[in-house]
Amino acid sequence: STCTKLVLFLGAKRNKRTWNGSLWQAAVSKIGAKGFASRRSRASATHSYTNPQGRTPAGKRIWEKLVRKHPGVFMVLSGHIGAVSLQMARNDAGAIVYEMLTDYQSLPNGGDGLLGTLRFVPGENRIHVEAFSPTLKEEKKYLKATYSLDYDMGAAPLKKAG
Repeated sequence: STCTKLVLFLGAKRNKRTWNGSLWQAAVSKIGAKGFASRRSRASATHSYTNPQGRTPAGKRIWEKLVRKHPGVFMVLSGHIGAVSLQMARNDAGAIVYEMLTDYQSLPNGGDGLLGTLRFVPGENRIHVEAFSPTLKEEKKYLKATYSLDYDMGAAPLKKAG
């Protein structure tokens, strides 16, 4: 089973095409609409969106002008703050949007190269979130960085044998 996602990376300079969603529409048209029209399959990544207390000023603008208005968006990823946090919000369609902050650079040794990883498991309808350091070649159970999220990927759940 496949789980196709479309990620829109938002730079510091945003324009009308960003806010009205036409960048997403152009990408869907270019790669084909299969799987994008009917499911919540879009994520956004940007430099500064949340902090441990909520959304940053830039994050508030992105939420109001883009994320909350597009029912296909299920996740926003960001960094910049030197923390790890997860918050959930409901968009205008009433669906949950996961807002994830992952930034390890303020840890000793600049975080030892820690990366936040997302493992989509369609058979479980889960996203497993972990931290991994390629520098240390090990997984880290760090702060709030290890958890799982419910996310309907349209796949039948796995059944136990026997």
